[in-house]
Amino acid sequence: MQEKEAPRTVVLIAAAPSEGPAKDAIACAEAALACGDATYLYLYDEGVLLADCEPVQRLASRGVPIYACFESCRRGRVEIRSETVLLSGLVSLAGLIAACDRLEAFT
Repeated sequence: MQEKEAPRTVVLIAAAPSEGPAKDAIACAEAALACGDATYLYLYDEGVLLADCEPVQRLASRGVPIYACFESCRRGRVEIRSETVLLSGLVSLAGLIAACDRLEAFT
């Protein structure tokens, strides 16, 4: 008998780091991991400012792939210094959403 694949969850963060939704998004990603979900984090708009923060890096150290929107970084002149964050486009986000069972968006 084939083992059932873990549910896949994408957590999209478009909120600024100082806003409540950004903190809620990190908690959501942590909860998805705790439930055994394969979890992905996509940083968009002001959410790219979270790329180098400790909670996001902690998620990365636990195996969560972290993506940051290239265009959001370019517009906001945000330089991603972390080697654990992959710069990508919205096509990558669309692919993640299509392949996942659940999307949680925090704006």
